[in-house]
Amino acid sequence: MKLSLVTLVGTKVDEEVYSVSIPTTDSRNFRFPKPRAASDDCTGRRDYRAST
Repeated sequence: MKLSLVTLVGTKVDEEVYSVSIPTTDSRNFRFPKPRAASDDCTGRRDYRAST
């Protein structure tokens, strides 16, 4: 699935991702696409966290 993170100062992320974890004030929401074939490569993980 495609993740686009757009802020007031421009686009920060615009790429294909396998899963997304979105923290909220109530809980942590996880979004996954439809199940992938076992032969698909899932190793390209990146961690996007807000820097302080």
